[in-house]
Amino acid sequence: MFEINLVPNVKLELLKTQKIRNLVIFYSVIIGAAVIAAVIIMALILGGQKIASNVLSNTIKKDFSALSSRPGINETVTLQNQMKQIGVLSGSKQVPSRLFAFLDVSLPKNDSPYFVTLSSFNYNKTTGVVTMDGQSRGGYPALDALIKTIGLAGYRYVPDYDETKDAELKEEDLEKQGRYTPAKDEDPIFLLDSAIAINETSYGRDADGGLVLRFSINFTLNTELFDFSKKHLTIVGPSKQIVTDSYVQVRDNIFEAEAEDCLPDDKECLEGVK
Repeated sequence: MFEINLVPNVKLELLKTQKIRNLVIFYSVIIGAAVIAAVIIMALILGGQKIASNVLSNTIKKDFSALSSRPGINETVTLQNQMKQIGVLSGSKQVPSRLFAFLDVSLPKNDSPYFVTLSSFNYNKTTGVVTMDGQSRGGYPALDALIKTIGLAGYRYVPDYDETKDAELKEEDLEKQGRYTPAKDEDPIFLLDSAIAINETSYGRDADGGLVLRFSINFTLNTELFDFSKKHLTIVGPSKQIVTDSYVQVRDNIFEAEAEDCLPDDKECLEGVK
């Protein structure tokens, strides 16, 4: 049997080449379309991001301008400034409750002939000036005793006191460790920072009708007394000392209503003699 090839070899090669060419063109078109689609999608994404970024930038600029126009905004909003303020506030923090311990060691007790009560007490934390209005049945000797007692009042403290580690230590333990400043065998740091001025004195009658000397004095206290950084501070008087930061019992007889003026016919009161 004989087979006759009617298509020359050259023709077959040409057909094969054309087929390959058509496949290459077809896949190229598909790949090109995919690339164009990817480019379009990326362009849309980038364009959307740019539009969103511009909107946010305009909003930020608008809000920033509004905030910047407010007075004192740099001092109240800036994080760095806030961090600085924390240190400033902590360093300037005071403990005014120590005044009650100061009064306790300074005022004579009610069993003393020089017992004194106050009708008014004012402390200026900026200047450290104390204005004290009071009265006593002990007369001028009581006032003189009060002035001397205030002049002798002072304080000690423990610079390295740790409220967590040292809370269980007793006073004698701290004293044995030599941690007080100044030491217990030395004079305390005196509280009085100026001479005591007697502003006014007069006689009157207290709520029970007793003859009393009314007085008004002022003086300046050492403001370091109220320094928050001074831990375990002890106020020392001539006959008593109090650890201020654990002082919770305030005397209930420190204050009393101001004595009344002498009546015109009250000779004893007017002359201040019993």
